[in-house]
Amino acid sequence: MRNLLSPRMATYEHKYYDYLLSNKKDGVLYLSMTDDIKHRTKPYKEEKYKKAFSKRYQTKRLVYFEEYQCFKMRRQERKN
Repeated sequence: MRNLLSPRMATYEHKYYDYLLSNKKDGVLYLSMTDDIKHRTKPYKEEKYKKAFSKRYQTKRLVYFEEYQCFKMRRQERKN
């Protein structure tokens, strides 16, 4: 029988991250969430998205991240 789950989904422990990017000049902050922090922050540094908020305000510097296990619970916490 073929495993239809991706390698990430097949593992019991899955990590998620809230991360905060900033620029040095104006103190602009950008908050987001991801399951792969290294991969997700790379496009910001490379300025891959030309019309994005991060490009306009040069938010390239990772200033904070927090790891957690349950995406749905964390997302609900952020909404409150």
